[in-house]
Amino acid sequence: MFKFFTKERYASTYGFISKHKNWELEAGKHEDWSWFFFVLKWTRNCDHAGLDFNLELLGFWISFTIYDCRHWNYEENRYYLPGESQENY
Repeated sequence: MFKFFTKERYASTYGFISKHKNWELEAGKHEDWSWFFFVLKWTRNCDHAGLDFNLELLGFWISFTIYDCRHWNYEENRYYLPGESQENY
């Protein structure tokens, strides 16, 4: 799947790695930009946990994410099971 939004100067594509793991790649250009920006983040035990990579150089940016599509149940310290209520979400 590939989407391109010309007004926002933004492109996005995504796919599936496994039953609960997805990936997403985005790229674009900011109107208000910085010279350089970099983030590499790994999250666990939270909603959509996984790897985030972001890089911006002279206004052009790219973002790559591998994440878990499930939501985290903070009260029981685990992911919600299929069919469970997520009222606190």
